[in-house]
Amino acid sequence: MMRHAIDRRSDCCSPSGLPIAGPMPSRSRSLRADNRGFIFTMDALLAGLVIVGGLLFLSTVIVSSRDTTEVSSAGQDLLASMGDIPLYAIDHPWVIARIADGTMNDTSISALEQVGLFWAEGRQDDARILAEILLNDSYPEYGLHLSIEGTDVYDRVSGMQGDDVIAASRMITGIALGEATTGSSASAYLRRITDKRTAAFLTFGGFIGQGNITAVFPYLPPDANITSVTLELDAASNFTLRINGTQCGGQYNVSALNFTPDEWDISACKSSFIAGNETPIEIRFLSGINASYLSGGYIRARYLTDNPAGSAGNGTLRHYLAGIRGIVNLYDALYVPGTLRNMTLRLHYNATANTYVTIGGSRVYDSNLTGERTVELTDQNLTSFPSLLDYDWLSNRTVPLRVASYNSSVQIIFGTNADIILITDKSGSMDWRVNSDQDGTVRSCTNANLYANTTQRLSVAKCLDERFTNITMNESLPNNLNREWLVAFSSSASYYSSNPSQLTRSNLVNQIQNYNNPSGGTCIACAVNMAYNIFSSFSSSNRSRFVVLLTDGIPTHCTTSSTFCNTVGVGTTGTYNPSSCGGDSSDCSTNHCDGPIAAAVNATRRLYATHNATVYTIGFGPVTLQSCSKARYLLETMANTTNGTYYASQNSSALVQIYDDIAHDILSRTVQLSQDVSVEGNVSPSVLYPDSYIDMVYDSSVMAPQQGEIAVTLQSGQFGSCSPTIALPSGVRYLSATLMSYSDRYWTDLVQVNNQSSDNRSSFNLTAFGTVYSTLGDPFEVSIPVVDLVAGNNTFFINTADNPGNTSGCSPNNSLIYDVAVNLSVERSEPVPGSEGCEWDIAFPDGARVNVTIPSSYSGTNRCSYTPSNHTLADGSYDGDDAYQLGAYMMFRRLDFNDDGTIFVNLREEDLEVIVTTISRVPYLHGPSRVVLEVVR
Repeated sequence: MMRHAIDRRSDCCSPSGLPIAGPMPSRSRSLRADNRGFIFTMDALLAGLVIVGGLLFLSTVIVSSRDTTEVSSAGQDLLASMGDIPLYAIDHPWVIARIADGTMNDTSISALEQVGLFWAEGRQDDARILAEILLNDSYPEYGLHLSIEGTDVYDRVSGMQGDDVIAASRMITGIALGEATTGSSASAYLRRITDKRTAAFLTFGGFIGQGNITAVFPYLPPDANITSVTLELDAASNFTLRINGTQCGGQYNVSALNFTPDEWDISACKSSFIAGNETPIEIRFLSGINASYLSGGYIRARYLTDNPAGSAGNGTLRHYLAGIRGIVNLYDALYVPGTLRNMTLRLHYNATANTYVTIGGSRVYDSNLTGERTVELTDQNLTSFPSLLDYDWLSNRTVPLRVASYNSSVQIIFGTNADIILITDKSGSMDWRVNSDQDGTVRSCTNANLYANTTQRLSVAKCLDERFTNITMNESLPNNLNREWLVAFSSSASYYSSNPSQLTRSNLVNQIQNYNNPSGGTCIACAVNMAYNIFSSFSSSNRSRFVVLLTDGIPTHCTTSSTFCNTVGVGTTGTYNPSSCGGDSSDCSTNHCDGPIAAAVNATRRLYATHNATVYTIGFGPVTLQSCSKARYLLETMANTTNGTYYASQNSSALVQIYDDIAHDILSRTVQLSQDVSVEGNVSPSVLYPDSYIDMVYDSSVMAPQQGEIAVTLQSGQFGSCSPTIALPSGVRYLSATLMSYSDRYWTDLVQVNNQSSDNRSSFNLTAFGTVYSTLGDPFEVSIPVVDLVAGNNTFFINTADNPGNTSGCSPNNSLIYDVAVNLSVERSEPVPGSEGCEWDIAFPDGARVNVTIPSSYSGTNRCSYTPSNHTLADGSYDGDDAYQLGAYMMFRRLDFNDDGTIFVNLREEDLEVIVTTISRVPYLHGPSRVVLEVVR
């Protein structure tokens, strides 16, 4: 390489700026740096990044007694030249020799920097010699004194008595006296992963029953090597387990239901799982249908894989429904991890009775069709009337999901708290026959001719009321907290009783049998207003409210004492108005009774608006005919206004079935105290097939794992309380998180994260979807938006309940499952003095250990550790002054989520590469050190 000397001849510089031959002038002259292009290596670039701030130029002018411009210029010019000229441009034998023997091994740094390095390393003679080479022949008419941080480096002032002393100064960052001036910086990355330790889960619940259960274990990568399988279930009774059609173990015996699951190690069955596909799972209960259900739980398969990717954020999601054979009684939930765009529900079932599905608070499917059926509902079905799903509302939420299919005539909901008002018409027309306007025969409920057309209408009504009461108020049903009031009406309305404690089944039946001697008009508005008053006095918002109204004619009375019909009256005593309204078949098509009809409709609307009561109406006798349009209009309008049902028949036997259906419908729609059903009579089985699912397409709120990241599934320990604090790892990107909540036979109704308010979208509040829990699903998995999680401590709150006003605590066995993405590389370390390497002893969560040499060429005696008992610098795990050891440790620490001294991927020597860069150009953040050049004249 051509080198250029500092010129000492008479002429200064050529037009190119390079020194030329010639004598030294007596005035200011600069030391010029060679101007040429440089090719920077990566090491040099990294070194440049470490040198914070570069070289700062500062000039300080000391006050002089006369014009000091010339002297000041000399000092500034000399320091600037020394800071610009690189070592390789100095053509001096001493410099060339020092470069050749490696004393000065970085020729790209400036002459001033090299002086500073010599000073920092304690090589004061070398610093003085280099300064002499640079300064001895410069400005001989001036005295010069060079110092660094007050330490003399060069002195040419002795013996001079100048009047002007000008000091120029400059800062050198990264050097300090006695500190190292070279070092090694390390970074590390994984070329590939081997045996990533992760897990897959199949979850059950909130409540799945009642009968044998089938489910689909999620997809496992083709190279999945299962290391352990755990079964954790809150089951109602003992059961057997089949995995992919193969019996797994024998009988699984369970403890009592108390929010606490049982746990079994079923690793012996791991070979039954299908790598590269989904795996069918079947649970067969060994007890009766009443105890054949799950109240939460999971199967967890831990496995090893070389596949770094996961499935988070891919924009599509399929939520399988659990298969049930017995009584389809499913309380579940789904989560939309982004903005929902499309949804498809595929329902494959075999029913013997009514089947319905609710998503959120909307009933999206309801059918009485029986037999095996496959139904597919798309956006057009789900977002239009009557479903009216709001996709924006469902986005980024845990959404309750309910599926039911059972015959309520033989299956009774376990535990109810309904308030029911049974209204019976006792007007004069109830003395007539069932099918005509002629006097009927009074008969008892045991009379063989009770259901003959000649029987008195009130006799039939009394027996129907008794049958209805025996179903709804059956004391043998566990947790039956139903209450029933009897309202009888004619021209006015009355009720039994004002003391709710007297509303026992036997008392009600006795009161019904006292219904005799029908007479008077028909004031339906009076009866409905009486129901309004009863609910106002005795009911509450956490009880379901129902009204069952039987009438045989068109209303004749309004609730007013004036001569006109007040159609919005709120009284319970009626007046006969107008006199032309007799309420018989002759009024079916006239407008004579329009006032009393309007009064009954308005009373029903007020009842529903205030008390949300469902009204069932029953037309009894000739009013059921299509030709009696006024009666049908009234009774249909009353039912439709309150989401109830209108029934009508002239056939007494048919009326028996109508009353049974209404009683069991009320039981199935009431606020339940728990989710399981108690079966009476023979079971008509229903089936929900496990190929039923909900597909969702969404715009993900979380970026999927990227190139250079590993996706892994982790699980916290059990919380142990309803308000736990859970520490989550730092240095990872959270992809998803799910809180698992065991709620027994009740509902998980509130989950809060990091003190989010209960109405926050990121919390789960079941009441946001409705207050009648029995119509809503129950999440076992409550998804937590990852934006609400923080590295470090996170606080949670979990609550279960059977209605908004009756909480039941939570399970101590709840936990958090979360997916994270881990970067395969770590940032570059600060420079350290050494870079030898080490042989590492590394531990994994399953107890396995491996020895890895980093770098692979290292053959020394250094021994390092990353194990539970020795994985910190304080433990002596590694040497923090060795770049290879530091780089490897930083990677191990990133792969240790729990800070327990174990890492979740296996490592071989060829997997992990630690790149060490030796930086010899002032790599440390020492200083800055101040260089001062004094010029004396």
